[in-house]
Amino acid sequence: MAWKTYNLYDICNFICTYLVALMNLGTVLSYMGKVVSIVMPVIVGGILALFIHVPMKGIENRLLKLRACMIR
Repeated sequence: MAWKTYNLYDICNFICTYLVALMNLGTVLSYMGKVVSIVMPVIVGGILALFIHVPMKGIENRLLKLRACMIR
């Protein structure tokens, strides 16, 4: 595996960005809170869909078997 080489510009850019984020930590955390509050309904919806899908799959299979028995 080849190591990626970084030039001085990349290293300075990372350090400056990191320092500015640390100096404005309150603003950064506030922004992250807003992002999490926007994304949280999507995450909760995905979890609920997973929990509802599992029992519904069993109910669906039972109804399909019942329908197959009724058709005969």
